[in-house]
Amino acid sequence: MMQFVLLEDSHQDAIIIQGLLEQLTQILPYKLFHYDDLNTGLKHIKHHPVDLLLLDLEFTVENMTAASVIDEIPNTIPILIVSHLTHYQKPLSLKINVKGFINKKNLSTSLVPSIKRIYGLNTSVNHSKELIFPAIKNSHIPEAFPVRDIRYIDFQNRKEYTIHLIDGTSKTIQSIPFSKICQLIITQRIYSLCPVNKNQIINIDYIKSVQKMDNSRLEVELINLPRLKFHVGPKHQKPFEIFFN
Repeated sequence: MMQFVLLEDSHQDAIIIQGLLEQLTQILPYKLFHYDDLNTGLKHIKHHPVDLLLLDLEFTVENMTAASVIDEIPNTIPILIVSHLTHYQKPLSLKINVKGFINKKNLSTSLVPSIKRIYGLNTSVNHSKELIFPAIKNSHIPEAFPVRDIRYIDFQNRKEYTIHLIDGTSKTIQSIPFSKICQLIITQRIYSLCPVNKNQIINIDYIKSVQKMDNSRLEVELINLPRLKFHVGPKHQKPFEIFFN
């Protein structure tokens, strides 16, 4: 589960932001920690893992401004600025870990899309689609999985494959050929499911990072799966070129 920290001293704005973030619960499970005090928030960031910092600029504690807090945040933590103080936008955009600036008057239309952009989530995918599998064994009823629930599919052997879901659960079912699964994805126009090699298919909506390796392969990490890396061979790399544009 992602760990978000919100540094915001306006109770009303904090409530608005928390409400908007609920749109992410299905595709990006998170836990939100809200602090209305800079020092307390910094202590949390120092001693706990943080995946995203939502930072308001419009408050000061002692001699420390919210803008100056940015220099104390590790570069590995992405920061999304949420503020009416738009004159800070240009200078703060030079900070390596500042990933966006949202004017508070545009919160309802910009907050969630900005977070999706930071984590490489495709906002245009039709999440109402389902991936329909053929009937299993003697059943005449096909199995359907909402695409938004599928994180990746692991083709383990000739007898079975496993569908890993976004909630952390998985379902292993009787296998059909890997090529048949790929054909289903094409015929059903499930564009967010992409093969990365001959054994695995991932949902590109949940990509956290894509890195080029020395051996001409790509290494893909999915959100909330830091210990599992997917290696993309040259044959399957074309759909992932968008991450390097």
